Amino acid sequence: MSAELFYNGAGSRDRAGYDFVGLRSERVTNLATRYAGLYASYEFTPLLKWITYAVLNVDDRSRAVDSRIVWSVAPDADLIFGVQRFTGGAGSEFATSPDAFQVQIQWYFR
Repeated sequence: MSAELFYNGAGSRDRAGYDFVGLRSERVTNLATRYAGLYASYEFTPLLKWITYAVLNVDDRSRAVDSRIVWSVAPDADLIFGVQRFTGGAGSEFATSPDAFQVQIQWYFR
């Protein structure tokens, strides 16, 4: 498990000052000034692992969570089931992002 606090001097503490246009363009931007992040993982068995990343926009209290189950189906292949969940009030950074579900296979070349 690890945690992180991030301060973005170019951001805004007020939702009205968010640069949503910049967010939708190709330049990288963070809208708020204060963020907290968390990474946690747990290995149930050598073949089955759970991983979660979470980001909290401290200024507007919106959240993004990415959680996955990784199953090693072969020595060189992983099957991954994941969900991304976004929550927040109207006008917040993560409120407009749609939730997503995924199934993925990763094959490692030797």
